[in-house]
Amino acid sequence: MGSTDSPSRSTSEPGGRASGPSRGGLSVNWAAFIGLGVVLGFVLGGLAHLLAPDASHGGVVYGARTSILFIAAFGALVGGLAGGLVGVVVDALLSRR
Repeated sequence: MGSTDSPSRSTSEPGGRASGPSRGGLSVNWAAFIGLGVVLGFVLGGLAHLLAPDASHGGVVYGARTSILFIAAFGALVGGLAGGLVGVVVDALLSRR
């Protein structure tokens, strides 16, 4: 090895995995995609409940706060899944390059 050669930058961790990004520095921030989906889903679910007409048929009546949280939590679940799917698509597009 000459004086101008640099050692490999890929070092392995104790678990046998290479540290750092696996491809050219481009990787998806999964927490950001899923977290943004959860927050947007929660907000949109809450707004959907507030803007929807009252649905008090079926014999079960929930309080306003409880029903808003149920719908917002369902929106957060759907938003988290949608954020994950968008992250998978972005990751697939980045891996093509």
